[in-house]
Amino acid sequence: GLVPYNPDKVNQDRFVIRFNVGGNSEAALFGVFDGHGEHGHHVSSFVKSSLPKHLSAHSEVTKNPQKAILEATASMVQELDRMNINTTFS
Repeated sequence: GLVPYNPDKVNQDRFVIRFNVGGNSEAALFGVFDGHGEHGHHVSSFVKSSLPKHLSAHSEVTKNPQKAILEATASMVQELDRMNINTTFS
């Protein structure tokens, strides 16, 4: 969005479209990641690159997608916590 005091603010939103998640042609990931806070673009970029990796690695991505999404997201958040990215307000 527009920030009048910072005309150089970068768009913090990211999206991902991945087919063949986990090597399965019937699994796809479509996501929009809405960054917030001063470092929101770093967080949304991280989620864009990391979540598909964690989801693809989950053994139940097609058998139990709800479980796979929840557990992949939890693993991604743990990875994000280890990164040097300020997640305040994100």
